[in-house]
Amino acid sequence: MNIDQSLDVKTDTLLDRAVLYTAVFLFTMTIVLVSIQVVLRYVPIQFPWGYLTEPLSRYTLIIGTYFGAAAAARNNEHISMYFVLERLGRSHPLVHAILQLFVSIIVLAFLLIATGASVFAATNNWGANFGGTYIVTVGEMMLLISIGLALYFLYSLVNLRDSVRSLNEQLRGDNRTE
Repeated sequence: MNIDQSLDVKTDTLLDRAVLYTAVFLFTMTIVLVSIQVVLRYVPIQFPWGYLTEPLSRYTLIIGTYFGAAAAARNNEHISMYFVLERLGRSHPLVHAILQLFVSIIVLAFLLIATGASVFAATNNWGANFGGTYIVTVGEMMLLISIGLALYFLYSLVNLRDSVRSLNEQLRGDNRTE
């Protein structure tokens, strides 16, 4: 069994590239901010914004995770039991298609609730300062999380469409063989 370990990411549209590049930028900024933070702890240099590296690295990691999840959903590379799904797809393709549809519906329901909650949190906490930083407010951070979740929801809708098509193909295929 060969598992695809390549980083061959689909970038079909401008939106796909924007989501992917945003996730990469946010993760790169997390690495840069953490590196600065480590250097400032061990090197006696006074940096006027040094105290912001810890919370900003945390926030960029959190927001980057949601954009990364959207990019993974776009490429259908979210967490799954690949070995089980591959065997199930070979031995029982109809059950596999039904399971994929069920998972897509569950993911969409969760994302709908999470996106609604994050939008609610963003509107209710727009001006609230976050952990001693006055650069970013809770509302602004929640807005960015909401955007990441909304993109994840959008790509999950595409996966739902593909799951419905797969199930439809399996049902048509099963009816023809009888």
